[in-house]
Amino acid sequence: EGHTLMINDVQYSSDGQMLVSCSSDNTIGIWNLETFKKVQTLTINASQILKARFSPDNRFIVSCSTDPVIRIWDIASGNIIRKFAGHLRTVTDVRYTQNAQTLISSSLDQTIRLWDVQSGQEIQLLRGHRKPIIGIDITYNSRTIASCSADKTILLWK
Repeated sequence: EGHTLMINDVQYSSDGQMLVSCSSDNTIGIWNLETFKKVQTLTINASQILKARFSPDNRFIVSCSTDPVIRIWDIASGNIIRKFAGHLRTVTDVRYTQNAQTLISSSLDQTIRLWDVQSGQEIQLLRGHRKPIIGIDITYNSRTIASCSADKTILLWK
């Protein structure tokens, strides 16, 4: 227990030592799986957090929410270190590539965007769905993106 409203997502860290959760209460919880205690709470005032994902090295969390902003958080300090803006509506999912150099995001605005993590700049815009994109995933080698949409399709992107 530790959130006051619905929990929208959870993910294990790659080393299995931590769990990240995010909630409609505008918070992200970082949990120590040895003690089962929440060790960090990250909060934004603007919107419900829909997804929270560890970076491949488990030092950062990337989150998306009902506002069109993607945030990267430094776990050690609890601070937001970068924001990505470009989507026009709610960002529904966000993922790191395996090398942690690129973020991939999807949105209700029917787009997928690729972002350079260091510069914060948009690298590529993908369009193809006819309705909002609900979720995305990427292969381990970062060569193919899968997206699912309210248009009842799954698209694969090379």
